[in-house]
Formats: sequence, C-alpha cells, structure tokens
Amino acid sequence: MGLKEIQELKAGFTRKPKGVINPVSEKRAVANKEYEKVKKQYKKDHPRCEANLEGCTKKTTDIHHQAGKSNAALLVNTDYFLGCCRNCHTWIETHPHESLALGLSVPRLHK
Repeated sequence: MGLKEIQELKAGFTRKPKGVINPVSEKRAVANKEYEKVKKQYKKDHPRCEANLEGCTKKTTDIHHQAGKSNAALLVNTDYFLGCCRNCHTWIETHPHESLALGLSVPRLHK
C-alpha cells in the first residue's frame, strides 16, 4: 500500500459520515445552553456547599439536580438545584436512598 492510499484511508476516517445522529436533539442543545447560564448564576449566588456532608470542601463546584435532569424543564429549574462541592455531590450520587432520606434528593415521580 502506497503513501497516497494510506492518506486517503486516514482522510476517510476523519470525515463525519452522512446521516449521523447528533448526540443531543436541537431542543436539548438549546436547553443545555440555557443551563450553562443558569448554573453559572446559581453557583455565584450559592458559593458555599449546601450539602455540608462529611468530607465537605465547603466550596460549590457542582450542581446536584435533586429531581433529576431528564427533561429541559428540570434541567434549568433552580427549585431543584443544590450547590455542592465535588465530595458531597459524589456521595449524594452514590448513596441515592440516604440522599432521599436526608432531603438532598427528591423522588423523581413527584415532580
């Protein structure tokens, strides 16, 4: 195989194939863009971790979506936001039953 054939093969792998499905819908892409603005403002307004669990680093770095973020409305609804440090957010996500009991998450069927 010559250099020209190798270059053609490489070029074929870098092009986006026709008909590829976008990773998110256009509606979700708009919601994601809005979420970035809302998240930035929420973190500015809530600079201290609101979970304050053992191992807390005190500074909000993450947003925990207490009711999930399965639809665009929940994604940007600050009523269900909880500003967390990475340690607390990891604990909340890995301990769903305890998080519900502590009020750090809400049942997803009641929104």
